[in-house]
Amino acid sequence: MGFGDEPQAELTDPPLTVVTSSAREIGRVAAERILQRLAQPDAVRQNVIMPPQLIIRGSA
Repeated sequence: MGFGDEPQAELTDPPLTVVTSSAREIGRVAAERILQRLAQPDAVRQNVIMPPQLIIRGSA
């Protein structure tokens, strides 16, 4: 089991099962939150939960 869908994960024997998150989506949400905070500095803070993705390969 690994974290992050690196290309090497598929090359191991057996191929490694991994948990990954979308860096692009995390960046998009972070930028959106920063812009909201700048527009409304006194707004109540909110936690954002980004669900990970499980990529099952031969090691599972």
